[in-house]
Amino acid sequence: MSKRLLLVEDEPDVARLLVYNLEAAGWTVTHAARGLDALARARVDDPVVVILDVMLPDMSGFDVCKRLREAPESADVGIMMLTARGDPDDRITGLEVGAGAHEVTLDGAPLALRPLEYKLLLTLAAVPGRVFTREDLLAEVWDIRGSVSTRTVDVHVRRLRVSLGAAADWIETVHGFGYRARRDGEAPAGTNEHA
Repeated sequence: MSKRLLLVEDEPDVARLLVYNLEAAGWTVTHAARGLDALARARVDDPVVVILDVMLPDMSGFDVCKRLREAPESADVGIMMLTARGDPDDRITGLEVGAGAHEVTLDGAPLALRPLEYKLLLTLAAVPGRVFTREDLLAEVWDIRGSVSTRTVDVHVRRLRVSLGAAADWIETVHGFGYRARRDGEAPAGTNEHA
């Protein structure tokens, strides 16, 4: 799985240190020193994680975060805010504009899940065996209600299965209905079709 990371940091010494350590940890790192450059890089590079400094020369990291969340191509990227300030208000603002971090492990190894993949996994895992229609998942994960014709759910289920690797068959397609998570100990269905 690709481990693409966008680092948005305007201090050259801090950026060099972070790039060195992140690359040593196996990440493919793209660096941007300005908010507008970061937004352009995010569209091109499709990172799974953005590490975002709060204080940038052209715009605040909070504004960059908000714009990343508003753009369909980066709405579900993982965002971590980086700041030298320890003000609790900054933490609250960061969470309000869409920053946060979750860790999911599979057999002890961390998975790099995008926020919507994480929310999708959480929704399915909350009620193993329950069949969720695409409309159910749109309502639960995306907060979209009503009759909407979209393949968004299928695309994100496919991405989640790729992230799950050998455990991909834990999410089953129930042909003509939707998706479900297998119960513990339950064998994969013989008629399982992946989206």
